[in-house]
Amino acid sequence: MPHYLLGYEPPRRNARRALPGAALTACLIVGSALMAAPAPPAVAAASTAPTQTARDAARLPPHIRLGDSERRQLRSLAAEALAGVARARVALHNHKPARALRDLAEVRTLTDLIRAARPTAEVDAMLHYLRQQQDLEDNQQALADLLPVYAALNAMEPSAPVHAARQRLDAAKQDLEQNSRDEAHKELDAMAQSLIIDGVDFPLHAATDALAKLTRKLRKGDDHLDDSALAPVEKNLLRIVQTASPAGTASNT
Repeated sequence: MPHYLLGYEPPRRNARRALPGAALTACLIVGSALMAAPAPPAVAAASTAPTQTARDAARLPPHIRLGDSERRQLRSLAAEALAGVARARVALHNHKPARALRDLAEVRTLTDLIRAARPTAEVDAMLHYLRQQQDLEDNQQALADLLPVYAALNAMEPSAPVHAARQRLDAAKQDLEQNSRDEAHKELDAMAQSLIIDGVDFPLHAATDALAKLTRKLRKGDDHLDDSALAPVEKNLLRIVQTASPAGTASNT
């Protein structure tokens, strides 16, 4: 599940620039001569990094937050999918594989909608696009393609995983500027990993994988299937419902 323009500096939230206390004291002591000296690496990095300070990042929520509307939508879609699973279960119990296949196709459509309803969906889609395009584009085009990824991250609620993802994206930008494509790919993959929502992404992947396997067996005319074959799909959809409930927690890896 494992995913600009040159010199682009994306907008920052609550970012603050300040000369470190030690550097300011040194300037006062040695005067204008030292003030003219090159800035230390930490200061130079702080001037270009589009992220919160380490202190600000430590105060961010530890998990990607699901808004009330996102929770409602995820619960509703997962509940509809569970209803489709129940219909498929009845069809299998009554030895009607064709009917079960139609019901499972509807469930698969609903899992696609669940994937699109996640707060990370836009970023995930852009990362998938970047992985496909970067081997076909030159560095200037690849850098430009990072712009919408920055925009998608900036649209998300601030949290520690989003902060970590932005740092990875900054590192990928720097790698592309230095023609280090392999390193940029690694940073984008690490970025995608930082945005995984445990209680949604893992059960969603497990449910769709189980659906695909069951669908293949039904199309091959497997006579040994019964309604219990749907148990993994049902279990994982229920986990999504629990995560999207008001008391649920959308934790991250």
